[in-house]
This record gives sequence, C-alpha cells and structure tokens, in this order.
Amino acid sequence: MWRTSRAARTASSRLPSATTNPCRALSHAAEEEALRYELAAAHLLQVRSPGGRLDDLVWNHLSARCPWAPEQFLVTPGSMLFDEIKPDDLVLAGGSTNVTATVIHSALYEARPDVMAVVHSHAPACMAVSCLKMGLQLLTQDGAGFYGKVGYHEWEGLSDSDDEKAALGRDLGAAPNHTLVMRNHGVAVVGGSIGQAWVRGYYLDRVCGVQIDCLPALLASPSAAVHPPDEVLSHAAAQVDTEFCHGKYEWGALLRSVAKETEAWPR
Repeated sequence: MWRTSRAARTASSRLPSATTNPCRALSHAAEEEALRYELAAAHLLQVRSPGGRLDDLVWNHLSARCPWAPEQFLVTPGSMLFDEIKPDDLVLAGGSTNVTATVIHSALYEARPDVMAVVHSHAPACMAVSCLKMGLQLLTQDGAGFYGKVGYHEWEGLSDSDDEKAALGRDLGAAPNHTLVMRNHGVAVVGGSIGQAWVRGYYLDRVCGVQIDCLPALLASPSAAVHPPDEVLSHAAAQVDTEFCHGKYEWGALLRSVAKETEAWPR
C-alpha cells in the first residue's frame, strides 16, 4: 500500500473530534497527545534500547488502547522504520498497512479488557526461544516477573486473518498472564500502560538471551544449569508485582534518555 502524506495520515488517524459530544472530544485531546507521545517514544526506544535493537525493519508493532474510547487503539503505521515514527504517524486500529498488527493487537485487547498496551517483538533471542520445545526458562532474577504468567500460541502462518484471533486471546490467557510466546514467530507482551509493556518486553528479551547463552549447558545435562526453586520464583514474582512493577522505576528514565530526539514532539 502507498504511504500518504503525514498531514493526510494525521487527519485520518485521529479520533473524531466533534461527533456526538464536542466537550468530551476537547477533554481527551490532551490525553491523546500524551498517549501518542509515549507510544512514539516506545517505538524509538525499540531502536535505542540499552540492551540492543529490538526492532525488525518495518515489522513488529506496538499499540496503546485509547482510555476514552476503549474499543479503539493506536498502533504502528506500517511501512516506516521505527526511528522515523512520530506521534502523528500512529494510526487507529485497522489503519496500519500491516494487517497482522490489526489481527494480533485487536485479538489481545478484545480478550483482555484490562490490557492497555501491547508490544509484539521479533527480537532474535525471543524468536530463538519460541522455537524451543522446552519453552521459556526462568534462570535469572529478571525471569521472576514472568513466573506463572506465560502462554504459548502455535504458529498458524502469518497472522492476516481474523480466524486466528480467538486462539490468540485464549492462548494469552486471563490475568495475571501478560506474556505470549508465539511459536516459530516471536513474542507479545501486554501491560497496564505503555511503559509497563515496553519494560516488560525489554526484560523478556534479556531472559531469552540468557537462556540462549546457556543453551549448550541446558542441552548437555538437565542438571548443568542452576534453576531457581519454584518457591523462590514465586516469592520473587510477588516482589516484582508489588514493589518492583515493570516500568515503575525505569520508564521515566527511558523517556529522558530520548528527550533530545523527541523535544520537538507535541506532548
């Protein structure tokens, strides 16, 4: 599909401004601007990630539900590299040139009303783990936040059909699940905010990277790697869920790390 001008995309991608309730439209304008800023910054951080790039050309996609219109979400436009995406480039559900963004993200939002943001990634370590029958192995402290919160979805080919949506939602599972390993494909993580979902995806990539680094030992002998006991993982998971929630301390610092590149953006 052809890319339209930025002005045209902006006009078509923003929520209606004065249809049934002009006062409500005015009240959420600032909220939409802030949401667009954070979601665009999250795209940039996929490129500038402290742990190495997490983007994949124009593929992958990030989204955020619109709190004032819960049936709508803003998502990656498609056909743009992540470090060229600005707030006004983000489009509403169904507006991306990448149909898989619409299918995957709408499936997860429809299945989980509590979800406010989704990060879908093809980071190499995450794709590698998605191909392993052993699944995600929680070997380090970073893995505690994923204990008992991971689902698995079998690959059905490129996600270009609504027929896959029911399985995607089912395989993510109910809360507190927040991570979906998409077999032979990649991962999707969800969160209660853009910051929580992004930081969660960052730590998931680290967990997967450690697993791949340890893979020779894991394959050589089940006892070659030290696996934290379930009771310790359960305790640490509770700590992450309360005192060390994903994004609680990191997200503000991450936004500051790209502040010079985003200072001209509306917020």
